[in-house]
Amino acid sequence: MNLTISLDEPLAAQLQREASARRLAPEQVARELLGRALGKMAEAETWHQLNRRRADLIRMSRDRGLTVEERKELDELQAAVDQRLSPMDQQLLAAAEQFRQLAEGLPDATNP
Repeated sequence: MNLTISLDEPLAAQLQREASARRLAPEQVARELLGRALGKMAEAETWHQLNRRRADLIRMSRDRGLTVEERKELDELQAAVDQRLSPMDQQLLAAAEQFRQLAEGLPDATNP
């Protein structure tokens, strides 16, 4: 399928620079960028639906309890959340460690 889009000058110039830097045709770079963007949008929507289901299951577990199948589903969804958030967890732990090291270097307020 062929599709023609119009770009404003700054965006067209940016696309042209990117294509030149990568030694590709602007159309190919645009296809790659659009494909990645659409893929991320679909992934975000899927993630939103899974997270909504996880929240529903958590609510159900508090209200009435879960069946064995629902408990298994919740465990799987929670494992997916843990995996998705792991990189962010690592960044936060690294930042906390930096703060801890900085705090160790501060003078002791009880012993000026």
